[in-house]
Amino acid sequence: TAAGATVNNSWTDANNIEEVTSMVADDAYLYVGTGNSASDGDVWRFNGTDLPGATGATLNLGAAVLTMSGTYDVLIADGLSSTLSLSVAVQVAPNAYPQVMSADPAVGAAFEVAGGLVGSFMRLPDGKILVAGEFSRVHGAPARNLGRLNSDGSGDATFLGTAVDGPVYATALQSDGKILLGGSFRNVGGQSRVGVARLNANGTLDPTFAPTGDFYGVFALAVQPTGRIVLGGGFASRLARVNADGSSDVAFAPAPNSTVTALLGLADGRIVVGGAFTLIAGQSSSGIARLSSDGSLDPSFAVGSGCDGVVYALRLMGDRILVGGAFVRYNGLLAIRTVRLFLDGSVDSSWSTGSGFNASVYALEVRPDGKVLAAGAFGGFNGVAATAVALLEANGARNTFFQSLSFTQAIAAVTYLDNGSVLVGGSFTRDGVPGTFVRGIAILNAAGALDYRYAPGLMLPSSVNRVARLADGRVIAGGPFVYVNGINAPYLARLEVDGTLDTSFTTNVVGRPSAPVEDLLVQPDSKLVIVGGFGSYKSTFI
Repeated sequence: TAAGATVNNSWTDANNIEEVTSMVADDAYLYVGTGNSASDGDVWRFNGTDLPGATGATLNLGAAVLTMSGTYDVLIADGLSSTLSLSVAVQVAPNAYPQVMSADPAVGAAFEVAGGLVGSFMRLPDGKILVAGEFSRVHGAPARNLGRLNSDGSGDATFLGTAVDGPVYATALQSDGKILLGGSFRNVGGQSRVGVARLNANGTLDPTFAPTGDFYGVFALAVQPTGRIVLGGGFASRLARVNADGSSDVAFAPAPNSTVTALLGLADGRIVVGGAFTLIAGQSSSGIARLSSDGSLDPSFAVGSGCDGVVYALRLMGDRILVGGAFVRYNGLLAIRTVRLFLDGSVDSSWSTGSGFNASVYALEVRPDGKVLAAGAFGGFNGVAATAVALLEANGARNTFFQSLSFTQAIAAVTYLDNGSVLVGGSFTRDGVPGTFVRGIAILNAAGALDYRYAPGLMLPSSVNRVARLADGRVIAGGPFVYVNGINAPYLARLEVDGTLDTSFTTNVVGRPSAPVEDLLVQPDSKLVIVGGFGSYKSTFI
């Protein structure tokens, strides 16, 4: 069930337990149907603890954040007796990945809408960049949720790009050049792979890695020196390890009590873990912890009270650990959205950001020159405007030459190119100079300005609200899509029997509805009735 949906959980049906998936910053709420009128005596609980002031039939969670992940139930009371409802599991994804739906699988995959999502970048040893997220094309070539760019940002046609049927949130590179993928998918290259998969260096599926566990919702990956792979995310155990062949390492069971969003593997086999948890390996540790190679808590990494908000990013910076997220304090000390730690967990006071970022940091990248790229939902740094991406000096001070004021939406991924430019990814869209449009992925020059010459054509599969087949086998479709097979055809389109766009059907953009089509009906006389929020059709007001 998507964010904002209503979950009506009947307490008389013991099997009716729903899972709710929301997205960061989306509104989310739960509703209980008791069979009786709502009572203010009905108390909502989160992970077994009463929620103060949360009574009645509806629980409004507001804007979703990762710390909302967990189980909810209701203590239902009528003044004479009480009973505990069934529980509802709520999972909040780490970034704003929209739900993708297709009313008819036979034609839905043909539709694309301008504006793709990039959730992560991974620089490869040869300077090429692996791009992961939720999209269908890069530089005009099919690339379902995974692609590779050359070091200059151009598309790499040599990467075969095995199709992934859901969003890819995390990537990792093995020492042999093979590529690990984590996300919310169930099929990779036509084979069952739930949440984690491994590709060969050329992008084909590696059949020798076949996990049997259900890891749907992997948000972070780390490879240990032994070749074993640590997975973190929102799946059932939230933190797990698999062997080199994909079999589960059942002895590894740190069991954090909430979502894991970041992992950093160290050369000695220890793992730094970041996320929304407050307990891990049976001990208190908020937002950040370090585990020994066997999964036990490493007591030599003393985080004290830890982070008071979610940790989204972990990067090794020489012999220190750079941390980014939604927190404002670390172990009781002011540390606004970033902090740098020594390997014993103590704060490196030489990292000084003043008042820091004014909103969450989602991604960090340390450049070879020691400077740090930061990306997220922020609009300022230390009292100065800095929209969604910033360049920091090695001591945490803002690099004043780099001034990005181009974005009004969050950036989820950032890395650098060999020529000094900056590659950013997210779900943003932006009009540029006349005739240009930036979507999902962009290049900034060394000063932070958008390079409008870079147009990789990243696209995202969109919803198809309604389809209808015609007597001759062709298909009419309506929805919020903008492109069909790369051709501008907003909101309403007709497909030939082979799935290609019928360009004789109102190919002129102005000959279409002015807003998405919500429903449609083909009459017996073959005339078409369409319903939606549009106020005009073929430039005529209706």
